[in-house]
Amino acid sequence: MSGAADTDPRAQEFVDRVEAELGYKPDLAAELGGELGWVSLDLLFEIRGEEFVAATDFELAESGIEVLYAEIVVDEAAVRRREILHDVGERLVNVGGEESFRYEPAEEDLAPLLADLREIHADVFGD
Repeated sequence: MSGAADTDPRAQEFVDRVEAELGYKPDLAAELGGELGWVSLDLLFEIRGEEFVAATDFELAESGIEVLYAEIVVDEAAVRRREILHDVGERLVNVGGEESFRYEPAEEDLAPLLADLREIHADVFGD
């Protein structure tokens, strides 16, 4: 949860700057991960001609920020979309008529965004 009392002030500054400078609405989960938490951004991926919105998680540490994975949720009735995700990802759960999949985007597919995130990280953490 963003802004929690136990959140490192630099982590909060990082997510605030990501929102202000890049226009995303980041969610900081300080309780997850090994150091400062996970930052989640909703990103659009094009996979085999279909567009998917995914909650994409990044590990935030004093030493840097790294992509973890994206979670994509699709309607159970969307057969083609589910087939694509079965081929490129890992099915996580099927609940309430929706399936969620773990998708691991290649770092090069996120290169421009990662460069921006790393620049903000360097400013905040003094890298």
